[in-house]
Amino acid sequence: MFSHSELRVLNVIRINPQSSTTPPHPPNLKLSFLDVLWLFVPPVQRILFFRSDASISSVVRSLQSSLSLTLTNFYPLLGKLTHSSETAELYIDCTGSDGVEFSEAESDWDLERLTVDPVHHWDEFRALVPRLDIGRLPAPVLSVQVTGFEGGFAVGISAHHMLVDGRALWLFVKAWAESCRTNNGPAASVSAGLCFDRTVVRYPRSEEFCRRCIETFAPTLPTVSKTIHYNPKEIIRRTFIISDNNIQSLKRRTNSPTKKHHQPGYDHDEIVHLVFLSDCRSRLDPPVDPGYFGNCVGFCFAKARVGDLLGKEGFTFACAVISRAVEEAVEEPMGWCEGFFEEFAKLKPSRLVHVAGSPRFGVYETDFGWGRPRRAELVSMNDGAVVLSDAGGGEGGVQLSLVLSPLEMDVFTISFLEGFERGPVKAYGHDGVLLSTAPPIRDATTPQRLVERQPQMSYQAETKGSVSMGSPG
Repeated sequence: MFSHSELRVLNVIRINPQSSTTPPHPPNLKLSFLDVLWLFVPPVQRILFFRSDASISSVVRSLQSSLSLTLTNFYPLLGKLTHSSETAELYIDCTGSDGVEFSEAESDWDLERLTVDPVHHWDEFRALVPRLDIGRLPAPVLSVQVTGFEGGFAVGISAHHMLVDGRALWLFVKAWAESCRTNNGPAASVSAGLCFDRTVVRYPRSEEFCRRCIETFAPTLPTVSKTIHYNPKEIIRRTFIISDNNIQSLKRRTNSPTKKHHQPGYDHDEIVHLVFLSDCRSRLDPPVDPGYFGNCVGFCFAKARVGDLLGKEGFTFACAVISRAVEEAVEEPMGWCEGFFEEFAKLKPSRLVHVAGSPRFGVYETDFGWGRPRRAELVSMNDGAVVLSDAGGGEGGVQLSLVLSPLEMDVFTISFLEGFERGPVKAYGHDGVLLSTAPPIRDATTPQRLVERQPQMSYQAETKGSVSMGSPG
């Protein structure tokens, strides 16, 4: 837990478009059924850390002026999510905006510690992203916070998922970054390619789907009750970096037998789920423009028996199940809509892993003019979440961040690294204690906790391979 004296909010202003006239647009933007689906989800909170010797005042001025330029083209971000009691429709009210809230803060925290520790400092991370109150409509859809440190700064973004999916959010962030880096507005190609029209996303029973979403997830509108709660006290968030070589190694092993796991206490007939998202833009008929600014993702449900996953062919079996889910999404991009609410009701949080993000977003390509981020993370992660992105450093690979209980995280860390090393490994646990699976080991589910502690600012796992638990940047 941190002291509030270590982070001080210096100023809060509202950013409006620099141009007095935004491109012609309707006063209200009616949302699609793919947007309404995310009504009950807490804001998407992203944080990017940058190293820079520039004064924080100059950084803030540049970020504010470029945000103003960018908002001219991304006008829905200025609006408020609104519910009509007469028609029961949800829409973005784009009239009479008072701007996007922009907070300026400073902190005494060690920037190096925040950017290289594999275990997330979640209390600090949460303080570095701005608040976005979405508990009652009308509600804002975007807020920004910039925090200065000695030797750098962090950009925190909170956005309502009901307006944007991951691809749309990064389309905006990269346009903002380009505007800041070049001292101009977003590139003409970005502005010309933007599409806000929700009617391009078609589904025969979209109205019925919207109605069921509201009845199931937000029956008390205009009050929105959270059905997802973040509990920082009982879970650990940690980041791993997987190299291109590691990924190729996994692909080669899809048809190879793996070690059979004997896990006491598990019901081998129980069903577990992996849920991930599929970008539907290019798969719809007709396809949706790449610059579509909204939610255009479908759900993929992969399920399996516990016993099949723990068996000798468990890895191969898991790959096959996931591949089938991907194939179904390609063949029928909207097929998941049929029976979605029944399938959703079957999900047990304790037997569910859900994947967010994508390496294709190019998160580490975001350059506001002070170089690429040293670290980028999704702060709004809860138990069972896995977040994927490209890895920093310019050498390819994937950044994987996940959320587990402390014991589960230690078990996962050892099992994950063993999977690449094909033998005993040493790695540091969530609390800095060295773990080992080298014999003798007490049982198959609890790594040994050795006396040796993790050295200060040394975060590499002691393995021969290139899987890293250290800085993603």
